[in-house]
Amino acid sequence: MGVRTLAASAFVIIAAAAGPASAGLYTFDAPVFTLGEVTPLANRQANVNPDVFTTFTAAPGPMQITSVATFLPNTLISGQFLVVPQGVSTLTLSFNIPVEAVSMDFAVNGRAPGFLLQISYGTNITDTPAINIGGGQGFWGGSAAVAFANPVTSVTITALSPPGNQVEFAIDNLVVTIPAPGAAGLLGIAGLLATRRRRA
Repeated sequence: MGVRTLAASAFVIIAAAAGPASAGLYTFDAPVFTLGEVTPLANRQANVNPDVFTTFTAAPGPMQITSVATFLPNTLISGQFLVVPQGVSTLTLSFNIPVEAVSMDFAVNGRAPGFLLQISYGTNITDTPAINIGGGQGFWGGSAAVAFANPVTSVTITALSPPGNQVEFAIDNLVVTIPAPGAAGLLGIAGLLATRRRRA
């Protein structure tokens, strides 16, 4: 086997070993989450595909797991979800391992253009405008998603009104995407094999 063939074979092995990225889904339903409990919610595994653990903290006030339609109809929010029950708060998600993307459905306590959900990570900010999801007098919301150029271990989330003031919000169907397992070790092994082949 030539060096070029060996290298090609090594990359095939690396790609197979790395595999696809893994995504965990938080629906905030039982048994992982209990109706009525409040933040902090420490080291909670995802409801679906629990390859990541997330700690949920909020300040200045707590957020709560509820199934009550605190906001008027928003078709994206169903079952149990995480909500600011009163006042305003900023939610922080802390992950046990670096993640490459997050997405979520959300509702805001407002019914006018200009409301938004803001996701902050490091010095970066991603704003997702709320739209009239519920129709009629339904509270506004949407689906927010952000992919990180470099994996992160925490993000903060808040909702803002048109003047920029914080407002109540809820999130549901949180998806946390974990990068595919690294192949650095396999690359090193492949390099050693190629070196030995050339010397032989």
